[in-house]
Amino acid sequence: MVFSAAIAQNQATLRQVGTQLNSTQNQVGSHLMSTVIQGTGTNTAINSHNTALTDQLGNNSTATVEQRLFSTANTAILIQKGDNNAGAIEQNVASGGMGVGNTAELFQAGNNNLSTIVQQNNVSFGNQAYLNQYGNNNNETRITQSTLSFRNKATIDMGGDGPMGMYPNGWTPVNGGTAIIEQMDNSHDNIARIGQSGDGHIGRIYQNNNTANSEAYIEQYPSEQANNALIQQTNQSSGTARITQNQNSFGGGSGANLAEVFQGSNAFSLSGGNYTLITQENANNISRNQQLGTNNVAIISQTGNGNIVEGLGGDPIARQIGSANQLHVTQSSLGGPGNVAHVSQLGTGNVAIISQVSQVSN
Repeated sequence: MVFSAAIAQNQATLRQVGTQLNSTQNQVGSHLMSTVIQGTGTNTAINSHNTALTDQLGNNSTATVEQRLFSTANTAILIQKGDNNAGAIEQNVASGGMGVGNTAELFQAGNNNLSTIVQQNNVSFGNQAYLNQYGNNNNETRITQSTLSFRNKATIDMGGDGPMGMYPNGWTPVNGGTAIIEQMDNSHDNIARIGQSGDGHIGRIYQNNNTANSEAYIEQYPSEQANNALIQQTNQSSGTARITQNQNSFGGGSGANLAEVFQGSNAFSLSGGNYTLITQENANNISRNQQLGTNNVAIISQTGNGNIVEGLGGDPIARQIGSANQLHVTQSSLGGPGNVAHVSQLGTGNVAIISQVSQVSN
């Protein structure tokens, strides 16, 4: 006897052109496919104030929402519940258009999701992108707001919807996620934030190539295994980079986190007034830092044993190069292996303060 089973694969495609449009797609099953396209690339007057909602329940599914060129005041919401899914929201992703005041919200609950992306590129400003995931081993979760884009906000949360300063309320530990935010190429006055709760996460924020007045925040709260965080701000002036690891974690955590921050440019006129703040708790954490330019400030705080402050790219020394910079390192050991800080300043009018305290129990 021979038995055969067909895989359910529902497909839905919707195209709308106009203003004040509303689209809703609901799918249940597996191997689902959904596509929503609102707007056109040729008319600046009819791609505004539209709303698209796509909701999928099932595994191995894909969904895309496109709100095309000259997208203005549109809202896209994509919800996927299940494993091995891929979702994308694209608002003004091609050159030659403009995206203003759009909102993108992408929510996934499940494991092993991949190719999850929100794009608001090419002369986009005043947009908001929010990506929220509950589940383990979610890969290449990405928000891009690049190329002459400004006053945008991008947020990726893995493990919950907890506002800054409120952790762990509203958070659930998940593991093994990768989150990336890109706000690059002559883009300025942007805000990027990544929050990850659990173990083995990677968080990366890139604000590179002639950016200014932008802020980058990565908050990681592990329980046992290490997380990695990277912030790059090149040719940046008046930028903020803040990495917080293992603070107020579930059960304390064991540390072994890696935080890397690079700010600046060899063209000092393009780099100045930047601020770095790194806070790490528990043992065997590493902070890697480099700042180039003038009037920069770096504050690094490590609490625990065996923590290290060093440079980038295999350089054993954390560096500030330029004038009127400030470097503050505080390391507090709780007994056991001591901490290590290797730092160097090159230039004039710089200030460095290193404080190392060991608490030895009687």
